[in-house]
Amino acid sequence: MDDVTPSTSDADLIRTYARDHSQAAFAELVRRHVDWVYSAARRQVTDPADADDVTQSVFILLARKAGTFGEHPLLTVWLFRVTRLMAADARKLRARRRKHERLAAQHRTDLTTMPPDNDPSPWERLAPILDDAIARLGVKDRQAVLIRYFQRKSHADVARQLGISEGAAKMRVARAVDRLRDLLARRGVTTTSSALSASLTSHTVEAAPATLAAASAAPLATAASTTTASLVKGAVFAMAWSKTKLAIVAVALAALLTTGTVMTVRQHFAAPRAASTAVAAPAGVANHPKNDPEWRKAFDQAYALEPGQVLRRVPPPFIDQRLDWIIQDQAYIAREEIEAGRTSLTVEWDPSAGRVTRQIGFAGGAASLGTILRAVLGAESYRIEAPRHLRRAVIPGDWVIRKGSTLEERAAALEQILGEQAGLAVTIRKRRVPRDAIVVSGTLNPTAAAATVHLYSDQKDTTLSGKGSGVFPGFLQSLARLTGRQVVNESLTPLDRKIGWALHTSGRVGDMPPKRAAAKIDMILANVSRQSGLQFRRETRSVDVWEVTEKEPGNEPTK
Repeated sequence: MDDVTPSTSDADLIRTYARDHSQAAFAELVRRHVDWVYSAARRQVTDPADADDVTQSVFILLARKAGTFGEHPLLTVWLFRVTRLMAADARKLRARRRKHERLAAQHRTDLTTMPPDNDPSPWERLAPILDDAIARLGVKDRQAVLIRYFQRKSHADVARQLGISEGAAKMRVARAVDRLRDLLARRGVTTTSSALSASLTSHTVEAAPATLAAASAAPLATAASTTTASLVKGAVFAMAWSKTKLAIVAVALAALLTTGTVMTVRQHFAAPRAASTAVAAPAGVANHPKNDPEWRKAFDQAYALEPGQVLRRVPPPFIDQRLDWIIQDQAYIAREEIEAGRTSLTVEWDPSAGRVTRQIGFAGGAASLGTILRAVLGAESYRIEAPRHLRRAVIPGDWVIRKGSTLEERAAALEQILGEQAGLAVTIRKRRVPRDAIVVSGTLNPTAAAATVHLYSDQKDTTLSGKGSGVFPGFLQSLARLTGRQVVNESLTPLDRKIGWALHTSGRVGDMPPKRAAAKIDMILANVSRQSGLQFRRETRSVDVWEVTEKEPGNEPTK
């Protein structure tokens, strides 16, 4: 029996449809979401027919997945993600169809005088990049934007769906709009937060064609076109691969924490894997022909350094072989993310061998200057000092480092490349400066060495965010990363002493204001001292940092 009202939650409608095959429940889901799904698809694929196919495919997949949907916290987020996946596939299909029409199209263009385009409106400049920018928001900010502007809900509705107060919902929406504005500014679209909010309110959603809404409301009864079937198949593969990569990350983290090795998961996967431990990719992932001489020759030519060259940026578009490399070595990254170009690879070039010998780093998102500095200079974030707007500046591309080069040589080369290729006139210098550091003294007691030292600020916090074990320096490096402070080891503890540690969520410092961060770190250190028998204290010490400053026009600093 169908018991569907406008107040029935999305989750209840999905359960009703999955249990009873209730067409009324599914029709209500379509009524609620079809307009904004169609509008998002329309922005991303531009062609109305493709937008129709994407929209119908989204709801076909929802119908197929209803029985396994579980307790997903927000249907809107799931629909937004699937829409982007299918829109990306639709663009590829459209490009293939047009491939054989280009010569004829060129001929028609030559015979026709085209009138000049008028300057695009603010919304026309914003629309093509809006959904990609929203996808780059944090989860909570993305949820707030989707509910408020895509579903056209009030702040009270945002609060109810997110389980927060109405005041907190207003603050979250405002914060999300501010961050979205910053992301758009990096893509060349500048606006104010109030103007952006007005544009989102006025233009984000348009009514879907009535025939499309009707067809989407009965997805399993509607004959799927070849395009629709292809889009659904592609999305199913992408989502299955996304689950696989999460499992791989869990295995990688377990391996890292068991050995006590301190590195990022991306760096872990950069190391060559033996065939016996390799994780098989789902069907449809490209083969990995890295041992083929022709493949290797093309890859090395694309990433080669000139004689004497220390550092090189390889901007997009990338060669096809790059995708083969990444799929093999970064198996946890979704294929659609790689193909969208939102990745950055850092490799080492060996001039004596005349080839790329290893991978140094990998960023799964658009490469910010902060990410590039860490990859090129090998410095942790707390050893890099740069204004926030510089840290977050996006410079797409891969990086090639000459084997045996010094950090100072790399910094000088990076400074030159940023000025010539990214328009960033900056100075990068290593300096020894007084900074708040953590000094360790005393000796690790035998009880702590045999047990697990817990890193938290709140003793009641039992939520773990990770575990590790290994030698004493690995423990200190985890503490440094957790607190964002250099750790100076003055203890008498042997460096090969084994120790286990556990990270708790209350131990995260992040980007807190200085006074709050200092207070939290003091609590963490007091708890660690009590458990380990070591003495941890904050002191001002001279530490090495990489300082990035903007050059003033006409006032270049002397070297």
